[in-house]
Parts: sequence; C-alpha cells; structure tokens
Amino acid sequence: MTRRKDIIVLLSNQSMTARELAEWFRADARDILIDLEHIAQSVRPGKLIMEPSNCKQCGFVFKKREKHKRPSKCPECKAEKITEPVFSVKL
Repeated sequence: MTRRKDIIVLLSNQSMTARELAEWFRADARDILIDLEHIAQSVRPGKLIMEPSNCKQCGFVFKKREKHKRPSKCPECKAEKITEPVFSVKL
C-alpha cells in the first residue's frame, strides 16, 4: 500500500497529529501535510476530520481554519503556544 492509504487506515483507527504521523512513517512533516491535503480531497467530503488547534494561553479555538498545519500565533493574545490539529478519518 502507499503511504497515503496507510495514513487513511491508521487514522480510521486512532487520532493523530501531523507530527505523530511523521514520526510513525519516518517522514518529513511537510510531506505528511501534503499527504493530508490529498487525502482530504480523495476521501468523501467531511470524512477527514480535523480537531482544530487552540491557544494554550487564552484558549482561543481556530474553528474556521482549513489549513492542516499548526498556526504560528494566536490572533487574540498573540501567544505562540498553539496545539497541533488532530486528524482522524471516519469511514
């Protein structure tokens, strides 16, 4: 199987961040983010579920963000302590 298919199978069983996926597959995080973008287009709409990032300092949740990578700064408090989005696949 290809790495993208392996990611779909893995995410259908458990939720993971892009960094965790990169460690799992021993790949660069940028390549995993590219894979996630392709997976989002290839699976049925709404099946790649992304739990949004949030600010650890003020609790702001990035609900409307569609990019798969972690935001660099909080728009509310300008803190850089942001959690990574968590991905899962609903089959």
